[in-house]
Amino acid sequence: MELSIIGAPNLQQDHVVSVRLGDVRRQAPLEKLHHHSLRFPYPAAACFEPMKIEVLHVVAAAQLVLLPNEADYHVPLVCPGDLVNHNAETGMSLDMRVHWPGGQHHAGDVSLEHVKASAAEVNTSGSTAKYQDAAAAARDYLEHHGLLKFVQALLHSLIQTKPNDPYEYMAGQLETHQHVQKPRQPTQFGENTRPPCVATQELQSDSAQVIVPESPA
Repeated sequence: MELSIIGAPNLQQDHVVSVRLGDVRRQAPLEKLHHHSLRFPYPAAACFEPMKIEVLHVVAAAQLVLLPNEADYHVPLVCPGDLVNHNAETGMSLDMRVHWPGGQHHAGDVSLEHVKASAAEVNTSGSTAKYQDAAAAARDYLEHHGLLKFVQALLHSLIQTKPNDPYEYMAGQLETHQHVQKPRQPTQFGENTRPPCVATQELQSDSAQVIVPESPA
């Protein structure tokens, strides 16, 4: 069964439409549902249960890269519209623990051939032309930002130095590279600030008084 949204008056495009039918839940932002359908693995004869529909609004979001041999994560959350640049912190966070069945690790026990085979199965319904366009766009993006050369240099440096904490070492290199590309803009008080999330911004006083001690006569 396929479910299409043909109209959504008074809803915003970033609202998430969630539909549950039986044991299957499908959800997507409204802006994507204008062009895509929600698919359920049920024939018409099996749809005897009522459909549960919810409209959700994302108040915070994050992206997390899972690390091999790592179970616990502290994930800061940012405003949904600033998921890429992380310039609007919300003060909210999640502490999570990842458990792999059978004690398997995220990447250490998976072969490269298995990863390629899994990637080939993703979005098999898409056309070959669309896949080629996406691959070309990804290649242009990597070349434009010099990411391939940078990652290769980073791994080479990592192998040479062999730090005790490789992730902390790489994080420091990435932070240094970011500061070189995009230097921080100091405020009038000489400190770097980041705009708070509008949804969680607290009321502040209209003015602040700075007292400067007088120089001795």
